[in-house]
Amino acid sequence: MLVNIIFSETGVLYRDVQNIFTRIEKNPVFSSYDLAIFVIPPIYDKEVVKSYLKNFFGGKPFIAFYSNFVGSNDFFTEKGLVGIFLKKAYENSFCEIKIFENLEGFKQYIANRNTKSFVHLIFVPYPLVNFRQKFKFFEGFENVKTEISGLITAGYDYDREYPIIVNGKEVKDGRIAVLTFNNLKGCLASSINFKKIGPPFDFTSEDTYKLKTVDGQDAIDFFLEILERETNELSPEILVGFPMLVKNENDNYRKLVRFPKEVRDGELIFWANLPEKGQFHFVYLLPDRVKVKNILKRHCKGFYPVSDFAIFFYCVGKSAFVNPKEDAEFIGKRLSIPFVIVGSYGEIFTFNEKIYMLNGSTTFLLLKEGFENDES
Repeated sequence: MLVNIIFSETGVLYRDVQNIFTRIEKNPVFSSYDLAIFVIPPIYDKEVVKSYLKNFFGGKPFIAFYSNFVGSNDFFTEKGLVGIFLKKAYENSFCEIKIFENLEGFKQYIANRNTKSFVHLIFVPYPLVNFRQKFKFFEGFENVKTEISGLITAGYDYDREYPIIVNGKEVKDGRIAVLTFNNLKGCLASSINFKKIGPPFDFTSEDTYKLKTVDGQDAIDFFLEILERETNELSPEILVGFPMLVKNENDNYRKLVRFPKEVRDGELIFWANLPEKGQFHFVYLLPDRVKVKNILKRHCKGFYPVSDFAIFFYCVGKSAFVNPKEDAEFIGKRLSIPFVIVGSYGEIFTFNEKIYMLNGSTTFLLLKEGFENDES
């Protein structure tokens, strides 16, 4: 698979789209690309984005999503539009984009493509209230043999919608878009580094993502007490400073870091699922660059450093603790292959044949186009 990454940062959407279009059309190799992926900065309105992308790139399949930053081999931007153009090297390789409105349809789709010769990228629109209800964070998925990764779309403004755009059509909350590659092999991994702060706290939750009580106290009152009641409002800007290491009461729930998202209708809402009962520690997130480097070297043999493309889903909540630009530059010094690092409100990851929604992580996927005689 051949990959060409182009970005434009004029501050005017039409010019950005036109710049990318002109450069790809004049490229003797990539003018015949097979798929385009666009990463959109939050400054650009979704209706205008849909129109321009369809007018300029509607002749071929494309998927577009929002991120508050994009880093690559030689640039980092918070306001630029980025186009990633993929061209297959072998005739028996292909990709397709599907949109699903319910969990059962998605389950059947994966079941029919549940082998190592398929790789799936899932794009979940933000906000994700209906996604929680209709997909239940991919509840009940078992025996997942194929690599599945992805993200919840992200931006700085917590009040806006960050949809997915597929071939000019908007994918809103309650649906997901799935980009599937056949005859591409993937190495999927995830990394997080943190330090626990203070004692453990017992908690209860409801509806899988609402924190109800902490040590028998109302969850919101507990957080306000920590802040010594210097504020009466728990805003997203405050809550992002409280990542928590969560486990259930039986200790058989895989330990995960979770971020509180917002207070809605008197309830403390989380980005991703919680057990009904359990304990948590507050944590301080640390740079996980060394972990990422070691994972690339040890876990991704046959993929590092010779893959065709790498994509890193980087939790936006980490930005309060770690500079994503510095992480992108670190990765750029160790990867000569084309890559992008994008912000997410939740990272999707398959582990032990199940699908997890992560927070606070750097989850990444290395892709390498295969062919029949390639057993690496």
